Amino acid sequence: MTLARDDVLEHLREVLPRASPATIDRLFNSAQVHAFAPGEVVGLADGTDWTSFLVLEGQAAVLQSNDDGRQAIVHVAASGEFISVPPGSHLPVPLELVGLTGGGLAAWYGGPIHHAIDGDDGLSLDLLAHLLQWVSVLLRRVEVMTFDSALQRLAQTLLDHSDLALDRDHPSLTRPQLAAVLGTSREMASRVLTQLEAAGAIQRVGRSGIVLLDRQAVRRAAGQDAPEEW
Repeated sequence: MTLARDDVLEHLREVLPRASPATIDRLFNSAQVHAFAPGEVVGLADGTDWTSFLVLEGQAAVLQSNDDGRQAIVHVAASGEFISVPPGSHLPVPLELVGLTGGGLAAWYGGPIHHAIDGDDGLSLDLLAHLLQWVSVLLRRVEVMTFDSALQRLAQTLLDHSDLALDRDHPSLTRPQLAAVLGTSREMASRVLTQLEAAGAIQRVGRSGIVLLDRQAVRRAAGQDAPEEW
């Protein structure tokens, strides 16, 4: 996949609207641009210094892994999303960005963001807004993990990420990754898939495929009672 650096400039202007033109140029020139493939780790943030990622194309999972091998996908970042992790965030384990589809991102580690903040109040406001948005994402994740059942979480994931999870042959969100989104074991993920299948909402095909049969049944499983047009 070929990534045009002009895409970085266009996206930077969109996600950092208060930053000065000089700052945008500085960040554009210091960006580390990477293409990624499905399953490829393309970014790492450990909270020791400013780390920022801008998804230019495709979708990537924000992944945390424990020493015992368990993984959790805390967010799925789409094209145009900007994630910035400040220093001293004391992350319990580093955040990794892992490609779900083919795509590309721009990354900034340490110096470029730190030095740009010192001279640009507009950039500081933009970064604060993105940081608050990221906190909101994490709080929503805590709420879902605390109050929603595994079945509700699965159904909502299928609704929110149907383009990734629903495919007859090769879904971008694999079944192990689906378990990571749910924050459950693969066995539990398989169990709730079986529940949705028994309800006639979905059908599993082969070793990885999932086909939607009844969207309203999935919405009911997610706790959404209001009807929705296809």
